[in-house]
Amino acid sequence: MTANEFTGVKDIRGCFLYRTDGYIMSYLRVYFLNLDLLSEADRHAKTEVLTRSFESEKKNFVYEAYPREIDLDKYKNELKDRYKEELNHIGKRHILTIMLNEAIELASNGENFEHVHFIKLWTSPGRNRLDSEKELKDRLSDFQKRYAAVGVRTEILGEQEIIKMCALYGNAVQAVYDVPVNNLIYEQIGRL
Repeated sequence: MTANEFTGVKDIRGCFLYRTDGYIMSYLRVYFLNLDLLSEADRHAKTEVLTRSFESEKKNFVYEAYPREIDLDKYKNELKDRYKEELNHIGKRHILTIMLNEAIELASNGENFEHVHFIKLWTSPGRNRLDSEKELKDRLSDFQKRYAAVGVRTEILGEQEIIKMCALYGNAVQAVYDVPVNNLIYEQIGRL
């Protein structure tokens, strides 16, 4: 069995993933926004605006988050270089040592993961392909505007990004989050 047969992926072109059962899917990456940096009032206001923007949404979509390993090598090397530069500042060297030890600990104990967030949109099989693609592009644009209104950066995934997202799902780290396939709420990446 090939990977395409296992996932049901027929093709990936542009911002669309075409499945063998006729569904066309598209994805929007939602970037991280640290709400802890906002005041309570700003946090509440942004949440209200985003919540209200989704009240009229009648079509299905899925919000997914996959773990991704963070490469800490560049960060550790930067800390080492800064440590070497701080010959006369014992306090700074001590802080850099603590930071470097924390980075080494994260890298060695397997806890260096972040979650990458996506919104999955799709159209049903049996419809005109061009109409389905236009509808998906319009919905992607609408979702982008909703998040932009509250200052959250998003990105419509292209071919390479869709492939990377599928690889994130297939990562062994994700296995602990798998649930039985017969549960329609939690399905494989290429399925609904």
